[in-house]
Amino acid sequence: MSSIFKITKAWKCQECAKSFRSKKKFDQHTEMTSHGKFKDVKSKEWYYKYKDDRGKFRTKKGYTDKSETQKKANQMTQVAYEIKIGTRKRETEGDRASSQCLKEHKEAYIQWGMAHGGKNNKGWDKVHLRKMKSHLKWWFEKADWKIYLDITLQVAEKILQTKGKQLIEKKVGDEITYSKIAGKTVEHYKNDLNSFVNWLRTQYRIKDDHPLEGLTCWDTSVKDPRRDLTLDEVSRLIKASSFSRGTVYLTAAITGLRSEELCDLTDINYSYADSCFKIGSDHNKERHDAVVILIPKLLNERLKKYVEQRGSYDRLFKFDFAHAVRWFDADCVKAGIPKRAFGGKVVFHSLRDTSVNLAIDAGADPKTGMVLSRHSTADIYLKKYAKRKNDKMLDVLNLMDESIASGIEKLSSVGIKERKKQA
Repeated sequence: MSSIFKITKAWKCQECAKSFRSKKKFDQHTEMTSHGKFKDVKSKEWYYKYKDDRGKFRTKKGYTDKSETQKKANQMTQVAYEIKIGTRKRETEGDRASSQCLKEHKEAYIQWGMAHGGKNNKGWDKVHLRKMKSHLKWWFEKADWKIYLDITLQVAEKILQTKGKQLIEKKVGDEITYSKIAGKTVEHYKNDLNSFVNWLRTQYRIKDDHPLEGLTCWDTSVKDPRRDLTLDEVSRLIKASSFSRGTVYLTAAITGLRSEELCDLTDINYSYADSCFKIGSDHNKERHDAVVILIPKLLNERLKKYVEQRGSYDRLFKFDFAHAVRWFDADCVKAGIPKRAFGGKVVFHSLRDTSVNLAIDAGADPKTGMVLSRHSTADIYLKKYAKRKNDKMLDVLNLMDESIASGIEKLSSVGIKERKKQA
């Protein structure tokens, strides 16, 4: 049982030509002005009314064509009847989401991530947001997926295998070298697609099997490890660079701030009187509400002098962070610091490794070191940043050797005394 009709969109007074969206407001107008003639403005589209499988009347918007609207009303009535007698399954929210355009879901996912998709229910930081947009755009270009039901494990696996064979061109001086893309990079592409699909399944309660279940994990082990700088190398680097760049390097080596965090610092974040940086949740990777980073006296005095010489600027550091690696490598060459040595290569992020290991050498326990470096887990702090020192390992081995030797001497002296007593 269904019916079609047009609804009244507005009431237009024929005497003063004013339009009203509700009948109540038009009646109030009539009482105040004594205008009685009006014309109701009907909708362009037809509406239809039908009874669903639960016996409730539903009103839906149809089309401008009357016959098409009647056809749609009859179709919905038939579907409701089939669901009621058990010959058709009721459509769920997940079924509707599975047949909707994936690009619309992608935009909704990005908006959700910007609002509260990051740590502590804060929005994604700008780096993660940029990479997520780039990676999802890449997936939609490589895979011809229109709706959720089009996503298949075989297609995703094939695309990732092709990505894993990709060669990256690197120019070192006048030489051009080619190397395979890192497994960790391919894993990031895989994880971003997985995150999008998981969000879609949770958001719309899709209960079907996960389309990417069993997707191959890639080797994420570090092929070209990174090392920290020694105290001598840090001193040479600061002396070889200009005063402004040396201040940036010293700040990174002492506080452990990342390049994007240093880039976001302003004069408001720096307090000379309190000897600290105060960073909000929008400008730190962990998304904490407020982070206070203490500054030692040497760095505090240098920062004060730097700000006075710098003049007015919208950022604390007048430094080209977009090309930080290029400037850092050039200053390392001037300072005579090799790009690669025992322990790994030296990059701008090595200054953060240096900060962690300087704190350890100064006697900081793991908990204090994690607070200073702002690491959330001991696994990252100890495995990735805290480096093994050969001289310290030798000192420990020498102490072990001395203790074992003294123990053997005691045992041998006791054995000699016992043999003398027996004789």
